[in-house]
Amino acid sequence: MTKAFAALDKLESQGNQLHYPHTDIIQDGLFELRTGKKNITRTFFAFAKGKKIYILHTFVKKTAKTPSAEIQLALKRLEELTYES
Repeated sequence: MTKAFAALDKLESQGNQLHYPHTDIIQDGLFELRTGKKNITRTFFAFAKGKKIYILHTFVKKTAKTPSAEIQLALKRLEELTYES
């Protein structure tokens, strides 16, 4: 859990200048924050206007490929936030 918080701090301070291997693009507007080697944690996020970052979903990755259900949940939350704005 400590590594996840450290990664979030790094994301907060570096924003869109934080690149692979710390972050990766999932699809247009949706990114993942990558943490851990054994207990691999992925946090989906998106950048908003100004210096805001929306944290959409975090999960422990147990397979090589990111499950599509996890991506769909993050996309749904992003759509809800976009709709509300």
